[in-house]
Amino acid sequence: MKRHTWRWTAVVVTVLAGSALAVGYGNADAADPIGGDGVVTTTSGPIHGKLTDDVARFRDVPYAAPPVGQRRWKPPRAPQPWTKTRDATKPGPKCVQAASEGGIDKKSSEDCLTLEVTAPRGASDKPRPVMVWTHGGGLIQGDGASFDPSRMADRGDVVVVSINYRLGVFGYFGYPGMSGSGDFGLQDQQAALRWVHRNAAAFGGDARNVTLFGESAGGYATCAQSIAPGTRHLISKAIFQSGTCSGQPWMFAPGKTTPLPDAGEYWSPVGKVQKRGSAAAKDLKCAGPAALKCLRDKKPADLMGQFAAFASPAYGTPTLPVDPKKALGHDGRRMPTMVGNTSDESRYLTAWGEYPDHPVDDKEFAKLTDAAFGDNADTVRAKYPLKPGVAPELTWARLDTDRSMACPQIADGRRLAARSDTYAYEFADQTSPPIGPYPPGSTMPTGGSHGSELLYLLDTGTVDWQGHPVKLNAKQRALGDAMIGYWTRFAHTGDPNGSTDPHWSTVDATSGSPRVQSLATGEHGIAPVDARRLHHCDFWDRYDGRS
Repeated sequence: MKRHTWRWTAVVVTVLAGSALAVGYGNADAADPIGGDGVVTTTSGPIHGKLTDDVARFRDVPYAAPPVGQRRWKPPRAPQPWTKTRDATKPGPKCVQAASEGGIDKKSSEDCLTLEVTAPRGASDKPRPVMVWTHGGGLIQGDGASFDPSRMADRGDVVVVSINYRLGVFGYFGYPGMSGSGDFGLQDQQAALRWVHRNAAAFGGDARNVTLFGESAGGYATCAQSIAPGTRHLISKAIFQSGTCSGQPWMFAPGKTTPLPDAGEYWSPVGKVQKRGSAAAKDLKCAGPAALKCLRDKKPADLMGQFAAFASPAYGTPTLPVDPKKALGHDGRRMPTMVGNTSDESRYLTAWGEYPDHPVDDKEFAKLTDAAFGDNADTVRAKYPLKPGVAPELTWARLDTDRSMACPQIADGRRLAARSDTYAYEFADQTSPPIGPYPPGSTMPTGGSHGSELLYLLDTGTVDWQGHPVKLNAKQRALGDAMIGYWTRFAHTGDPNGSTDPHWSTVDATSGSPRVQSLATGEHGIAPVDARRLHHCDFWDRYDGRS
């Protein structure tokens, strides 16, 4: 879409192919902030990105100094400035994380505090909104470079920034007396937002109009940042995708034969994190006054045995003073928000959790519900009875979807709606490809499983078992265009509605069954639904003390 060849007027509502975007533009002869040489000067130095007809993309851009050596487990600081133009055409390393086959991912590094900027080509009569993407991965894996937001940036006329942040033991480790305990990954995200505030204009972006959005762990982090004191003047809108402040831990973890209702919380009191850190230091034979130096002298590989034990941000800290479950909706901040989930969140996780040795049959379903709910198991099974012709694994996945993700998302939408305009959605396209291949031989229908909406918003590079790229068909792509329209109009104005896509109403905080926007293919695929009824949220809200 060669936007720089068009002329617009600021009072005209323009319709782009597929989805209407209610955005006005000025004279296309106005200066393009990104010149034809692809060089932009940031506050740290000049960078050279890759240009296409539609967007300019800048990769591996440092927003903070490498947190290595004795800088490990310290708050992020500004990067060392440079004068020679830095190549920004290739992705940088992921933050340290485990490889699927074990050990450290060879494409990861502690020197990872970088971001990517994708900006539309061409002129605009005013600065464009900025959308900052926070990747998922349970706070132990993932990276920003795995998501290509070019289509979103171009169609929605927004600047998209994708960030890396410290993970696992490198991001959420705590130790008695150590400043910043348990929150280094969240501090990294805030440092990236400060970089955006200083540099947005260089890419044609508006530092006063920043939307933070993320999925799964990125959704939880986005929710935390929406109430964190350090972001009060850095973000103006937020989107929580399949992750929010009140989410429950998944009840069935991959590779486990028993559910994990108490396997961990998404937020931990700082004292608990520091106590866990003391135990880890003892295991690593680091003790006494020099314990932290000893730990910082360790090679990354030496810490991988503790890596996943630190995946819960700490609260009761300067970064996150209050438990997000209690703070959301009560911190006094008013901010337009979108919050949503997929209709079949747990199918992907359940498929991998049961494979290959523990299929969820009738007996396993009873075992799982007994372990998860104890004396209340019969009550839960009465709500989710096994039915002839419906695989028990499907019933378990539905139960886990409702309890762990859908109902907390809906509940937090209602809490937010009491203070600000809030829009709730459910991605429910039953034809959608999964975010990754299901295990060989799995009979689990994919449906709208966890992460599947990402393929409609961003190019994820998802492949099947044979390594073939997963592509959307025409109907799925049309849905993706509509979703990009909703997401980016929300970034522009705080309201996702436009002139052609079905109307999306705000959440009614006082309603017993607030409607959410269902997003699916087909003639009536985008329409309001009673998601609380579909997911038995009256039952789960009582069970988990939300009502």
